[in-house]
This record gives sequence, structure tokens and C-alpha cells, in this order.
Amino acid sequence: MFRFFQFALVFTGLLAISLSAEATHRKSACGAAVGCCSPVMSSCGAPAVCETPCAPVTTVVPTTMKQKVTMYREKKTEVVEEVTIHKQVQKKMTREYTYKVMQPVTKSEKRKEVTYTCEPKTVEFTYTAMEPVTTTEKAKVVEHQCKTETVKQKVMVNKLVTVPTEQTVTEYVPTQKVVEVPVTRYTTQTVMEKRSCMTYTCVPRTVTTCVPVCQKVMVPVCDPCGACGGCMPRYTCSYQTTMQNVTRTVMERVPQMSEYTVPVTRCVPVTQMEKRTICEMVPTTKKVTVNITKCVPTEETVDCVRNVLVPVTKEVTYQVTKCVAVTKKGTRTESVMVPHEKMVDYTYTECVWVDKKGTEEYYVCETVPEKVKQTKVVVTLEPYETEVEVSNCATTACGTSSCYAASGCGFRVFRGCCR
Repeated sequence: MFRFFQFALVFTGLLAISLSAEATHRKSACGAAVGCCSPVMSSCGAPAVCETPCAPVTTVVPTTMKQKVTMYREKKTEVVEEVTIHKQVQKKMTREYTYKVMQPVTKSEKRKEVTYTCEPKTVEFTYTAMEPVTTTEKAKVVEHQCKTETVKQKVMVNKLVTVPTEQTVTEYVPTQKVVEVPVTRYTTQTVMEKRSCMTYTCVPRTVTTCVPVCQKVMVPVCDPCGACGGCMPRYTCSYQTTMQNVTRTVMERVPQMSEYTVPVTRCVPVTQMEKRTICEMVPTTKKVTVNITKCVPTEETVDCVRNVLVPVTKEVTYQVTKCVAVTKKGTRTESVMVPHEKMVDYTYTECVWVDKKGTEEYYVCETVPEKVKQTKVVVTLEPYETEVEVSNCATTACGTSSCYAASGCGFRVFRGCCR
């Protein structure tokens, strides 16, 4: 937006300068009216000189002049100001509440209790009994007796009959034949190939460790039984353990990848055509006479012996036993449940609602104002003066402001400033 404002100021200044120059050059040298001469066309189609001559045509060269122009540029300034912001802060609060709890309460009261005892009791009853009664009766009975008799009967008998029959039989004759078949054999081929192998190299490394060392040291001891009766110095051997630094060499195995060229043997399949002798079964048809045995049914009369049941009626005497219902009386012992009432102490527990108080914690969000320093950038327009080059148009001899005049064959010659 600011750049567009600068461009508008420059364009307005240039337009004002051009308008003042045009007003100065409107009058011609001979006092003619403002305007260009009426052009005519030349023989080659190009515009020629003015039809009505005013003054001789003079070639003018545009000139430039320097002019001071006020322009504006952006200036950014950082301003620090205090801004009040509102923050949400959690606040811990406590409140009391009442709740109900089921609490067990033990009570005792007297209740009437009924108990039943089983007691025997003799009761008379009437019952019906079935008694057997035997009587003698006569009845006619039909019996079947088995008798044997001979009877002539026609039967069908199958007889074997041999009949010679001519049949066609197919036989398979083995025939040998030589054919070519592909045979694959494996041949060994050795090729030198590179293979990676992991080898380990022992590298010595010096390690210093602290170890206990036991030394034998001579220590003076006082002997009270000396020759002079005093304490004579005497030395004895004792062992002392001290920690000393010991250096040792440790061999470490370092892995290394190495490439070796090794012979690799592979089995390569090779297919060849070879001749093989095979045996084929060729079918052959011929006629053969064979004996075929058939079963032919034949009707014959034969003597058959059979058993026949013949019914025979006779009178027999037998005993019949029947059950007769007889009413009788008797006694029986029954068990009777006799109730007995008594008062007993009964203890029971029941749940009663009890009010209790409790305390709970909860959080409340409060809005708290807080002042914070904030930096913002303020953009202002700063004026400055600079010099620009402005084109100044000269007036032609005929008082026109045309920039170009016609020459021969369409070529144009600069005459003045176009308006």
C-alpha cells in the first residue's frame, strides 16, 4: 500500500510538469491556431508534410531536467506496553455434605412359637379283602393231532445243460519297441568363488589391577629375660598384607571379516536323448469255441411226505379259582402331629437409616487479571526528498506538439513531444 502511494505521488508530479510544458507550447511561431497541419499521403503510401505550410519544419530533441520530489518510506519501531490478560486459576475448596448410611441395630422381643410333636394313635378302619374260592367245572377242548401222509406233487427242478458256444476273445501280446527318451544326469562342476569369513585376531592389552600382597617383615620384640636383666631387643618374622598395583597383559579377540577364494562344487543337470527298449501290450482279437453250462428248469412229479394237523374235540374237567371281595374291620396305629405353644425370646437385627456428615474437596476456576509486557511493531511513513529526472518537450516551428513528422516511404522523424 505504501509503495502504491509513492508511485501515485511520482506520477502526479510528472503529470503536472507535462501539462505546464504543453500549455507553454500550444501557440505556434506564426500565431496560427492550436493543432497540427492536415496530413496528406505521399506517393509511397507514407504520410507527407503539412498541406498548408506554416513554417519550415525543425527537428527538436527532448531534454530532461532534475526536480526534487518528496517520497515516503516505511519506518518500523518496537514499542513495549503493558497488557492486562485474564488467566483461569484453579482454587481448592472444601465443603460439608450429609449422607445416609444403613446401620445394623440388634433388637430382642418375645414371640409365640408353635412346635409339633409326633404321637401314636390307634384308629379302627374297614377294608375289603379279596379271598380265593376254588370250584370244579367241565368244558369241551379242541386238540390238534399231528398225522403223516404221502402226497404226489409237481415240482420244478433245475438241470445243468452244457452248450458249445463261439465267442470273440481279445488277447494282449507283448511287443518290444525302441524309443528315444530324455535322460537327465547330474555332473559336478567346480567354480572358484569369493566367500566372507569371520576370523578372530588376538590383540594384547595391558590391564592394571590392585591385588593384595603378603610380605614377610622383621619386627623388633622386647625380651624381658635378657642377660642384663633388662629388655633386650629381639626380632621376629611377621606377615603383612598390602595392596599393590599389578600390570598384566590380556589377549582380546577382535573379529575381522576376510574374503577367501574357495572352490565350490555344484551338481549341474545335463539332459540327453537316449534310446530305451520298452514293452507294449498289443491287443489281438480271435474267435474261440467254449462250453457254457446253463441251468434249464424242468417240471417233474415226485412223492412228498407231509405232516397234517387234525382237530379232535374232547371233554375235560378242571378247577377254577376265583377271587371274591369280603368286607372286614381292623385297627391300625397312626402318627399324629400335636401342636404345642410357648413364648420364647427372639433376637433379630435390622438396618436403620442414619444421617452422617462428610467433607469433600473440589476445585473452582477463577479468573485472575495479570499484567504482561508485550512488544509490538509500529509502522510509520517517514518523508524524504530525492531528485528525479523529468522529460521536457520542446515546441515545433508550426506550434504543434507532435513528436514525429512524416518522411519519405514511411520513415518517421522526431519532431517534438506527443500530446
